[in-house]
Amino acid sequence: LIGVPAGALFFGVKDATAVLCKGFNEDLVEFTTVAVANGPYWFIRSPTELIKVRQQLDGTTINMTGITLAKDIIQKEGLSGLYVGAIESYAYALPTDLVKFYVYRKLKKSSLPLTSTKNLVAKKAILGSIASASAQLVTTPLDVVRTRAMEKRTPQSTTTTTGGDLSIPERTLAIIREEGVGALWSGISPRLLRALVSGGLQFGSYEFTKKAFGGP
Repeated sequence: LIGVPAGALFFGVKDATAVLCKGFNEDLVEFTTVAVANGPYWFIRSPTELIKVRQQLDGTTINMTGITLAKDIIQKEGLSGLYVGAIESYAYALPTDLVKFYVYRKLKKSSLPLTSTKNLVAKKAILGSIASASAQLVTTPLDVVRTRAMEKRTPQSTTTTTGGDLSIPERTLAIIREEGVGALWSGISPRLLRALVSGGLQFGSYEFTKKAFGGP
């Protein structure tokens, strides 16, 4: 549920930053707005993302509620423990969003003028799905790296790729060394499916909201 207000904050900050950057190069504005908006987004989202990953991958926490697990993390790792993997999340989200919004903008410019204005929001939602899937295809390795960073390493672990004590390049090289290059694209199919659905919902709801409030 935290993704809803976090997503609203992202688009709010992104659009507000775009107004401040009006008149500058379009690609530079895109980079700036995405870079700025991802900061507060991941400040809010990182703790819940960590808890989700820990519950999915650590069998000892599967029956713990989110609040209980958060308290456990704070007790054992301190408040900063809730932000394990936050840097990796930002490093993943920045290029992902840059590709996503770039592809979306180009698709809108090239295809929408050739179609009627009927069901325009639905058409933009489809373009959003395509843009999101394209971005996920390119940046899945970064998603794998950030997930490994948030995964808790246990004494019984046989891999050095989990835990929050490696840099992004170090973890990437460790995954390649221990599991092969293909491991960086682990789970690509469900990631693409999720991107198609979430991209359509994200851009469709965004464009619908803009239209409802008289936006461009």
